[in-house]
Amino acid sequence: MRIAGILILGVIISIYGFISANKLISENSQLEKIIKIISIIKLKMRYSNEKITDLVKDLSVDYSFLFLELNCSFENYFNKICFENKNLNLSAQEKQELFSFFECLGKSDLQNQLTLCDNYIKIFENILQEHKEKSKSKIKLYPSLSILTGMLVVLILI
Repeated sequence: MRIAGILILGVIISIYGFISANKLISENSQLEKIIKIISIIKLKMRYSNEKITDLVKDLSVDYSFLFLELNCSFENYFNKICFENKNLNLSAQEKQELFSFFECLGKSDLQNQLTLCDNYIKIFENILQEHKEKSKSKIKLYPSLSILTGMLVVLILI
């Protein structure tokens, strides 16, 4: 019975590394999707006369990880999706950048809105590039290290 518990502990430790690596991959994927969302918003602003609320409703179908159900006032909606959304795996700084983008939407003329979109696309591309550089080695390291740690714990406790 003792050996079974030790083996289970070793497996749990090993799985943790894979979960950590998967979280980093998920963060990269979400940043890529946010860049795509901003690009879509820019495209729709340029070629359609949709209101910002309608744009968000349209995007919420395909990007449900970011856009929550609109069950509050639209002014509080972006605060809610950026800071209270459990599906959003971003740092506090990245969430603040996203909130700043959404907060500025619809508050100036079309040309300034398009420039705003371009600026935030560049900001999130830089964040994504930095994130990929930082996480590249960690994505490979975490699973290997956790397997080794799990095996080491099993060997020590047996």
